[in-house]
Parts: sequence; C-alpha cells; structure tokens
Amino acid sequence: MDIPNLLLNTNQLYVQNIEIKKGEIKLEAESTNCAACCPACGQESFSIHSSYLRYPIDLAWGEWPVILWLKVKRFFCKNTICPKRTFAERFPDFVDPYARKTKRVIQKQQRIGVNVASCVAEQLLELEQIGASDTTINRLIRTLPSQDVHPIRVLGVDDWAKRKGQRYGTILVDLERRQIVDLLEDRTADTLAK
Repeated sequence: MDIPNLLLNTNQLYVQNIEIKKGEIKLEAESTNCAACCPACGQESFSIHSSYLRYPIDLAWGEWPVILWLKVKRFFCKNTICPKRTFAERFPDFVDPYARKTKRVIQKQQRIGVNVASCVAEQLLELEQIGASDTTINRLIRTLPSQDVHPIRVLGVDDWAKRKGQRYGTILVDLERRQIVDLLEDRTADTLAK
C-alpha cells in the first residue's frame, strides 16, 4: 500500500494522481472493486453502466486542504423485479452517499463541536482547513447517538442566566460524570420538584 492510501485510511480506494496547486491538494481516486451490490435489492453486479466524479473534502494534510476527485462507477442492476435499473457504488467506510465530506471530516467536526462551544469550534475547524458554520456543527452534534442513561447519584443544582440580570433558569448537572442533565425554564422550587 502506498502513502496516499495510508493517509486516506481506506483500502476501498486507489489514488491515481496527486496534484498540488492553488493552495490545495487534489487527489484523483477510484474504487478498487470491480463489482458492487445494488442498495435496493442487494444483488451483486459486474456490469458497468458509466462513471461520474464526486468531490468530497477530506482531512487536511498539514496546512493543505484535500479535495478528492472520486471516480464513482454506476452499475446495471440485473434483477428484473428491482425498481432500480442502475445504481452507484457505495463507500460505506469512507463517505456516505450524497455527502460532500468524508466520514473522517464529519467525525472530527463532531468531536471538536462536542468539546467546545459551537462558535469556538467554528474557528478551530477553520484552522484545520475543514471549516463549518456553528449551525452546521450543532446539527452534526444532534446526529450523534444518545449516551447510555445511568442513574444519577450526585446531582448538582444551580441557576444560570438566559439574559444577564433579567431571566434565570435552573441547571441540573450529574457531578460524577460532569454532564448536564437538564435545563429548566425558571428557578422556582415547584419546577425543580417536578
């Protein structure tokens, strides 16, 4: 295996050409498979219909952003009862269908977004050459699977300001796991008791 394929961290793709120009790295890659399974019926096909290019963004190499020129093959589905006549090959370990970013980019954006505020994450990701808006970061965080629910043994209760000096709410924190459990709309005893 050569260095570009090691840096992409996948054996599904073969890098054919690397171009460095205008402050970015362009990787021309295509699948190592000569067959694919139809996503509708699951039947394997070796009959190639055509191909097209996708341009997902991958993690930067140093300070250079990486754009993939990914050649995707379209196959004929030979199953006569399948609603699809043709289908595009999939790269489930590397990039989702229709995605404009590789899974590695999305995972890094989620990791940074979970650990810092979304506006700070936006600035950090810009330095990583995989920028995303704070709204996108919040959307990516909401797609993460929910964590396992554990019984809370030590609950911290405090107030927090929605608007400094005017409106306050109550925050509940699991002190052992250092995680926010809930945000309440006000700081009355009745709301906390419920």
